[in-house]
Amino acid sequence: MLFASEGANVVLADVNFPAVEKAVSLVANEYSPQLGVQTLAVKADVSKEEEVKALVDFALEKFGRLDVMVRQTLVTRLRR
Repeated sequence: MLFASEGANVVLADVNFPAVEKAVSLVANEYSPQLGVQTLAVKADVSKEEEVKALVDFALEKFGRLDVMVRQTLVTRLRR
């Protein structure tokens, strides 16, 4: 959200596409109206090199450049 709050276009990616769509909606509702930022959702598994390459290509296609890329992952294990 920090990048969007500063006026940056943002691509969010996750293997859980409904969750990333929800996050995009939250960011877009907060920052798009006043700053005009674009926030896009992509389904991607960042543990797979080919999906990361496709994600970078997507960002370049949509925005023409990529200034910052942050990989933040969370792995949880449910106890049974």
